[in-house]
Amino acid sequence: MTNHRHFSVTLIRHAKTIYPSGTLPPHDPDVDLTNTDQINLIAGLIPQQSDWWVSPLSRCQKTAQALKDAGAKPRSQSTHDAIYEQRFGDWHGVEIADIWQQISHLEKTNWFFLHPDITPPNGESFNDVITRLEPVMDEITRHDGDDLVLICHGLVIRAFLGLMMGLNPAQALAFKIDPLSATRLTFMAEGRQGHDNDGGAWYLEYLNR
Repeated sequence: MTNHRHFSVTLIRHAKTIYPSGTLPPHDPDVDLTNTDQINLIAGLIPQQSDWWVSPLSRCQKTAQALKDAGAKPRSQSTHDAIYEQRFGDWHGVEIADIWQQISHLEKTNWFFLHPDITPPNGESFNDVITRLEPVMDEITRHDGDDLVLICHGLVIRAFLGLMMGLNPAQALAFKIDPLSATRLTFMAEGRQGHDNDGGAWYLEYLNR
């Protein structure tokens, strides 16, 4: 556990991706970095000299570079192989209407077109994403630094929010996470009261900014 009393974790979604409307995105689509005003805004929100963990997918790597070009200065930057987006397997690049025909008889959820339990062929469910990120949560809570920045994906950020705030998977899907947005939380590493109603270890400073 870190010796710091608290530190911030900033979750940044990559810039808008480029792919045909009405389809599920390909595994690693190209990214639109023309929204320089928003890039500059997010670069200004990032704590200087923070440690960056970046998804291995190119849209996050390119977004990280654009943020550095706009003036953000990490203390360190590393690729974290576990924070890639949910894998949709055979459904990547397929029209959502066609996928809906395959799953229309299955259980529904309000805020995403796939219920957390549904596993695409050769892919993973949202529940699987949460399971994949649980060890990363342990890494985060052991982080030895003042601030941490994760440049990753919309569903990954929803999963992290669910884990941090103690929500079930369906509730975690109820967060809106826009491209090129920042969400920041503070982790209380010490000083918790130790009872069920102490407020938990995580404080949400802002969402989808």
